[in-house]
Amino acid sequence: MTDYYIIHETPFGTERSIYQKVERRMAETHQEIADRCHAIIEQAEKQYLGKFFFTDDTGLQTMKLTHLKQES
Repeated sequence: MTDYYIIHETPFGTERSIYQKVERRMAETHQEIADRCHAIIEQAEKQYLGKFFFTDDTGLQTMKLTHLKQES
């Protein structure tokens, strides 16, 4: 099962951090976990400045952000 990570990027793009790890549930489809991630992002955007996006382990590796998992 693939877990997803919601990443918070500061308003000027100077820092990124893991806002929340979203664990995939048993038999959950890609669309269902994406919908959950979007709902979490909508709530976070009301409280914090900056951008939010979600990705999986492959995305973290591609963007060279794997160090964020160790920092959280």
